[in-house]
Amino acid sequence: MWNGKTRGKILNQLDHELDVFPDKLLARVNDTCIMAVPHWHAQVEINFIYSGGMSYRMSHYGVDLQAGDLCIFWGGQPHQAIDLQPGTELAAIHLPLVHFFRLRLSAELMQRLTRGGAAVTSTQGSSDPELFRRLTDYMNGDDPARRTYAIEELLMRINRLNFEPHRVIDGGEETETFERAARCQRLPQHSRNLRLCDREFPR
Repeated sequence: MWNGKTRGKILNQLDHELDVFPDKLLARVNDTCIMAVPHWHAQVEINFIYSGGMSYRMSHYGVDLQAGDLCIFWGGQPHQAIDLQPGTELAAIHLPLVHFFRLRLSAELMQRLTRGGAAVTSTQGSSDPELFRRLTDYMNGDDPARRTYAIEELLMRINRLNFEPHRVIDGGEETETFERAARCQRLPQHSRNLRLCDREFPR
């Protein structure tokens, strides 16, 4: 939670790129991302916290993130990184809306995100840290095929919110979604049709 104090250095390289490329794919790994003032951009923002923690002030609510958290929100709302724990490292990806609308999230979650909400899921283990290091490396490389692959892999990772616990913060009552993920974990071992989260696939 923000305590009124500002730690870390002010981010300026990414702010400059946002001014020049407000609707382009951007990917950075930052350890200094305190913002002097709120800003906004045309892309959806995805943050993954490798270590430490940080706090955002959104237009009408706040979000606290810790190591292992994956957060997605619409960058068109004013937002400001206001607090950064010592030793924090994070990946910040700005995804153009054309790709955001290719996601296959629930209608309710898509609506809450486009209205300014933030979705956060917490992960453990090394899979997501390894994934986001690879994604930012590919997205910043010179190979168009790798950039395309990284976008597709990022979309698949975000779509996994359909199958795992996550919380949605949007200024109203914070909600946590566990029921869909729990339903997926209760699949029968043997059946004529394999039922996977309300979709049936013939065996």
